[in-house]
Amino acid sequence: MANIPNIRYIHFLGGETLYLKSFYTICDRLIATGLAKEISIGTTTNCTVYTPELEHIIREFKHVHLGLSIESFNPINDYIRWPSAINTVTNNINRFIKLREETGMHLSLRITPNVFSIYHLDTVFRFMLDNNIIAESCDILNEPKCLRIELLPAELIKQILTNRGF
Repeated sequence: MANIPNIRYIHFLGGETLYLKSFYTICDRLIATGLAKEISIGTTTNCTVYTPELEHIIREFKHVHLGLSIESFNPINDYIRWPSAINTVTNNINRFIKLREETGMHLSLRITPNVFSIYHLDTVFRFMLDNNIIAESCDILNEPKCLRIELLPAELIKQILTNRGF
């Protein structure tokens, strides 16, 4: 990649990128060549990883866009995104928010609403508003059909809205 002329943006995909040694190898190489200051990078994380090495990478690139995958700020998130732990995830998101203040990186909460998360979806929006962070819905859930929120019985939808103050 260091030999590609005029490269300005790299988006890393595939599983949990921040667990992959290749992510760090590529980033370290771009930092060593001085190209990182001219390149923006992006990826999505499940928020289970926050390390000094990652913080260093974020500080060295021109710009970083980090999508933060979360379904709710409630222990149901641990069930949906097993084996995550909501306390660790929330702590790491807060660390990313603090780093955003220092680096200007772009953060967004990435949600995929489903029948398990819909009852606590308001926790994402409260966090979003309290922390000046956007939420992007990845409304891509087609299979299994039983998890699609539009299939919830009307009575259950009414109960959720009533219990959540809507």
